[in-house]
Amino acid sequence: MAKKAGVNKSQAIRDALGEHPRKPPREIVEILKGKGIAVSAQYVSMVKSSMKGKRKAKTVKVRKLGRAGSLGSLAAAVEFIRTAGGLAAAKSALEAVEAIKKL
Repeated sequence: MAKKAGVNKSQAIRDALGEHPRKPPREIVEILKGKGIAVSAQYVSMVKSSMKGKRKAKTVKVRKLGRAGSLGSLAAAVEFIRTAGGLAAAKSALEAVEAIKKL
């Protein structure tokens, strides 16, 4: 199959997004229209999202907890750490709770 001659629209979109990263797809369409390239805003959105790349899902290996706890409590602990803003913040929050309990 012969290669088409002409403009690579996806590359033109990537170039325009590189020059104007904060512009919405409609404005990128207008910029490209000024250069004589006809694309839709939906196509610009698709190219823009594919530029971000695929993210791998983070997996957490969980060992058997036995009598010490359950997966439910582990999930709750992880959610608490995320909500607190990190492990250090979660520890300081727990220390504050301990201090309140002593009063």
